[in-house]
Amino acid sequence: MPLTAQGTSRPILKVATINVPPLSYLNPDTMVVTGSITKKVQERADTCGADVAFIFTPSWARAYQMAVVGTADGLIPTTFSEKRLTDFDYAQPAFVDLRPSLIVRRESSFLRFTGLHILEG
Repeated sequence: MPLTAQGTSRPILKVATINVPPLSYLNPDTMVVTGSITKKVQERADTCGADVAFIFTPSWARAYQMAVVGTADGLIPTTFSEKRLTDFDYAQPAFVDLRPSLIVRRESSFLRFTGLHILEG
């Protein structure tokens, strides 16, 4: 039987997460996990008639492992990976665009950066 919120029959979705403001972070005033992606998870869970318990971890590797072994039901944030399809289903559409990106300071000497090929060698 799934874990339920005290005094209710609503199941609790346990979600492991890390500190990645503004997506997910521990509010220092309230000590509650909050952020733009945590709100989306709560909204989706509420639509399904469930509550959410966020488990704040020190690293993504730990959050991932907790989800793999079942200590947590899921984890945020993450990106799509074919390899992870053996263990996980992904929300469709994705809650946020987490494609890797690179930003470079405007005054950087790399203003002529034209692609990853210049980093070879």
